[in-house]
Amino acid sequence: MKKIVTKASVKDVVSGEKKTKKRHPAETSVSSEEKRFYADVLKILAEGRNKTHAAVNTAMVETYWNIGRRIVEQEQWGKEAGGVLLLVPH
Repeated sequence: MKKIVTKASVKDVVSGEKKTKKRHPAETSVSSEEKRFYADVLKILAEGRNKTHAAVNTAMVETYWNIGRRIVEQEQWGKEAGGVLLLVPH
């Protein structure tokens, strides 16, 4: 019978820690190949999270930039202020 590995126990399997009560030896033995597999899955998840954070941050910066540009357009109506045209074209 294979051990079902949960999110909490994947890190334990990779690190080799045993935080569970004693079980049947067949349930607790995990091969080095399985440890590499779980480590790879954790790495893929971490990379995906990092890419997601970067994409969201980029979208937020662009959104706030466009809001600021729109505020300038509304406030200045394309007029020059101190010799500089404040209206930013699209």
